[in-house]
Amino acid sequence: GATTRSIVTTQSGTYSLLVTGSNGCVSADSVDVILLDLPLQTWDDTLSYCTGNLVTLTSDKFSAYLWNTGARTQSIQAANGPYSVTVTDSIGCSNKDTVYVKLNSTPEFSLGADTTLCDDELVLSGIVGKSYLWSTGGIGIIETARTSGTYWLQVTDYNDCSFIDSIAVELKRNNNT
Repeated sequence: GATTRSIVTTQSGTYSLLVTGSNGCVSADSVDVILLDLPLQTWDDTLSYCTGNLVTLTSDKFSAYLWNTGARTQSIQAANGPYSVTVTDSIGCSNKDTVYVKLNSTPEFSLGADTTLCDDELVLSGIVGKSYLWSTGGIGIIETARTSGTYWLQVTDYNDCSFIDSIAVELKRNNNT
């Protein structure tokens, strides 16, 4: 074993100590060491939400909580920014975790008001985004309505936030040409 004044242990177990004094007297003792896991809050480093409003940030279940806001509840209302919580388990072990909350606005747009046209087609367009999905199956920013009906577009932006809008189109073809 070690011959130092102190040791650092990383394993549970029984540890014995044998001390020889300057007068030659020997003394012995032992101690049982039980290493417990710290309570662990399981968040990613950043939590992103598709909302411009406050969100509810909820910790895993523990016996006690202390947030950097001063709150002592399991959940808090959060805006953009860093939040930390110190959690305590049922046997009194504590641990701290920090998370960054990022609130992303949704990519709102309008395909326009429902419309009736005396024409053979209507060109519909969304806003710039990462991906597009039209009710027709189209995946581009522009879609052409060639029949009457309701058309919708889902746009997903670069924060993976999505928005859907729809428009009812009635095409009245001019047969006198």
